[in-house]
Amino acid sequence: MKTKMGTIAMLVTAWLISENAAAQLTKKTIWYIAAQQALWHDNKEIKIQPMVSGGLQWKGWNTGLAAAADFFSVRSVQLTAELHKRIEIGKQSFFVYTNPGLNLVWPNKSGDYSSTQWFKPNQHFSNGYYLEAGAGILLTKKKNLFAGIGWSRKTYTEKYDAYIYNPGELDGQFYTAKNVYEFNRIGLK
Repeated sequence: MKTKMGTIAMLVTAWLISENAAAQLTKKTIWYIAAQQALWHDNKEIKIQPMVSGGLQWKGWNTGLAAAADFFSVRSVQLTAELHKRIEIGKQSFFVYTNPGLNLVWPNKSGDYSSTQWFKPNQHFSNGYYLEAGAGILLTKKKNLFAGIGWSRKTYTEKYDAYIYNPGELDGQFYTAKNVYEFNRIGLK
């Protein structure tokens, strides 16, 4: 319960700071922090990805750093650079964005196993890269609420000991197997 309340308090604080920063658009250069929530879809399921980002806002550009948690396949954390460009068309504001960075694998305590093989001794994960890009629209006058659509790619590598059984021999043998995972997803922010 304490963890949930702490998370809610952190998100509300981030939103309030974001609102205050966005309200200062009359200044040339300001700092911002924003809480974001994405819904990513691959060909099988939809998962939520919470993200917090912060940085510098200057002349329609946002540049900074972001951190997100991702629960597709194996749990992981993305640490990325952030680049947003705001585009004014009449009275409406749009934006394009990209977030390139690292995908840091963080398996569950119970272990993350592939659906194709239930037992993987000496299973190890290696970090990969993360890339996200998309576009959207700013929804409020203060420009602190937005909706967007995007694409993301997350990669990581898994190594484990696999067993080959040969019915003609008494003993089988172990070898090191390697799987490289690449997830391409579309989603809403």
